Amino acid sequence: MKSMTCPGRRPFPRRLVAAALASTAATFVGWWTPVSAQVVDGDPDPTGMPGAALVSQLINWLMWVSLMASLGAVLYGAAMWRGGAKMGNTPRAEDGRNYVAGGAVGALLAGLAVVLINTLFEVGRAGG
Repeated sequence: MKSMTCPGRRPFPRRLVAAALASTAATFVGWWTPVSAQVVDGDPDPTGMPGAALVSQLINWLMWVSLMASLGAVLYGAAMWRGGAKMGNTPRAEDGRNYVAGGAVGALLAGLAVVLINTLFEVGRAGG
């Protein structure tokens, strides 16, 4: 299979050139043809969807588990932080501070998750 060459560059395979020309032609033809697609309107409503209640319950359980994990990280980190500071073990105290901060951020994200998703959905729905 021969390939087309450009000066100072690698040769282009003919398949690549043919694919580029075909996609460009399809784009130009698509501009001039009338659009006959149906307008899509999204309105999330789980009514009648099999398993919707189960999915909602699983999300609630996942949120509860993440909050409990965050609480555990904060409590464990506080104990490490205090123990490390009291014993003069700076790396342990720093690890404790990191656990406390991680647990706090985890709880913040668990609480903001629903608000964030709903807000982003409404912004996207508004078109900007």
